[in-house]
Amino acid sequence: MRRLLLFVFAITASLLVSSCLIVEQEITLKRNGSGIKTVQIDLGEMISNPMMAMMSGDEGIPSEKKDSSWLMIDDLREHNPQWTSEEIALLENARGEMSLDTDEGVMLITMSTTFNSLDELKRIERLIADANKPDEDDEEEGAGGMPDFSDFGNTGDDTEYEFTKKSLSLMTPVSEISEGVFGGLGLDEEDEGMEMLLGMLDGSKAVYKFNLPGKVKKVKGMEGAVIDGNTVTVEVGLMEAIEDPEMSAAALTGEIKFK
Repeated sequence: MRRLLLFVFAITASLLVSSCLIVEQEITLKRNGSGIKTVQIDLGEMISNPMMAMMSGDEGIPSEKKDSSWLMIDDLREHNPQWTSEEIALLENARGEMSLDTDEGVMLITMSTTFNSLDELKRIERLIADANKPDEDDEEEGAGGMPDFSDFGNTGDDTEYEFTKKSLSLMTPVSEISEGVFGGLGLDEEDEGMEMLLGMLDGSKAVYKFNLPGKVKKVKGMEGAVIDGNTVTVEVGLMEAIEDPEMSAAALTGEIKFK
């Protein structure tokens, strides 16, 4: 959660725009523990915000429509010579996609990766999170630049998973989220711009979806969880996560039992 909040702050702070951001993380599991993880960042409201047009000058936001995709390894390999052949192989299925249509107010960024086990997924996320990024080698890239898309691999929770044929357990530690976020931006709670930054997160949320290989029977813990067939969904408001770290940890701690 901390890395997710840092990412959202970096976008809104760099663009000086108040936006309702929706970050959706979805994990789909098979009986053997393999699966796919997808993370979507919906920035549509940000580019539809009138302030964006004002900041773009008299001509407003230029009309642009495009779809693009890339492999994470293509962006990161040359900047991380320390990686072993095994680590490179783990990242070969991690990819990013972007769909952009400024006229329709669409900007959707997606990261996905397949994995053989949840332990392997954590390794993939950690490799991407700890990787040397391309923009770190460019002196012209400062804190005000758009965050590097290769960092989407870890949307920011320290959740540990345990998967069996009939259950999925989650354990998320309580962390000093607000301290981590503000510290990462070089800010503290006494900063004059803190109120503005907090306002930027108003209405923003993270959505966590877990698709299980069988119909969900019951959920223990995971406050606020919604069951729909094989799927369990939890929503966490980003403002609430900052103000009440225990709440966000409780939402991602518990056990899902399925058939």
